[in-house]
Amino acid sequence: MLQHFGYIVTYKKTWTTKQKALEIAFESWEESYIYLLIWMTTTQHFVPSTIVKYKTSNSMEDGDDDSSKVIINRVFWAFKPCIKGFQYYKPIVKVDDIFLTRKYYVTLLTISGQDGSQNLFLLAFVIIDCH
Repeated sequence: MLQHFGYIVTYKKTWTTKQKALEIAFESWEESYIYLLIWMTTTQHFVPSTIVKYKTSNSMEDGDDDSSKVIINRVFWAFKPCIKGFQYYKPIVKVDDIFLTRKYYVTLLTISGQDGSQNLFLLAFVIIDCH
């Protein structure tokens, strides 16, 4: 911005603009959060052996006790090809974690295995609430 327009952009303005652009592209955090359950249900429908387990609770955020709002506390999913391929993996699995700390403080866990040719395969995924 400084080179092209001669304007210095503050960090706060850059961050706010980025958040607005993300919301335009992917909708709000709350709407995207709701789509997670829809995505999981759709995945199970089209790939029937996919395993999806989740635990939810009612929203109590900022004094809002609206029982129609749902918070996903944790989600586990594993796709059918990953489940079927597990028989060909070495008997060792690796769990890796990624901390997501913007709007919601959650951790994404990925569980992976390795086949005889040393190729890595993702076995399952877990999202857990860090509160």
